[in-house]
Amino acid sequence: MANVYAGQCFCGAVQFEVSGAPVAMGYCHCESCRQWSAGPVNAFTLWQPESLSVKRGADKIGTFNKTPRSSRKWCTKCGGHLFTDHPHWKLVDVYAAVTDPLPIPPGTVVAVPTGVRLEIPPGYEAQVRPRSGLALRHAIGIPNGPGTIDADYRGELHVLLINFGTEPYVVHRGDRVAQLVFAQVARVSLAAAADLSETARGDGGFGHSGR
Repeated sequence: MANVYAGQCFCGAVQFEVSGAPVAMGYCHCESCRQWSAGPVNAFTLWQPESLSVKRGADKIGTFNKTPRSSRKWCTKCGGHLFTDHPHWKLVDVYAAVTDPLPIPPGTVVAVPTGVRLEIPPGYEAQVRPRSGLALRHAIGIPNGPGTIDADYRGELHVLLINFGTEPYVVHRGDRVAQLVFAQVARVSLAAAADLSETARGDGGFGHSGR
């Protein structure tokens, strides 16, 4: 049986399904896509037209022809973007904003895609930190927190989330799943030494500083 993925606009007036497997996936950050999606990156999947079926609200689908090769579809009720027809390619692209929610079962680690790539200046790093609200209300954390994104990494940013709770948690498109902190990295040189300077604490380890 083919996989079926459900999508909709923000208000739910338009609902559709895509089935099978996409022809390709990608993202774009050109000026046109940034203006259309009102975001820095526009992620999408490409499907054969026959793989897409509108289940509800076909009469509420508006069309904007940016170019003769691009017919962008949107909900006339809420303005939510749906998909784009590319007749010359014989393909339809579906935005990541309308893909299925991502469940995280208890005790499971999931890599959550963000559709974002970074170019971090040399000498800096990005730290991926957990959100306190997710931890308090849903026991969702980051297993290696804080995670580190090196300055020379150019791939898509994924956030590792772990469910420490007893109930499944579902990530929806647009959810804020982590915090990103940029920090300068100190470059040091290590030297072997026979002795270290004395301190009041000395070798007092875990719990030595009190509660």
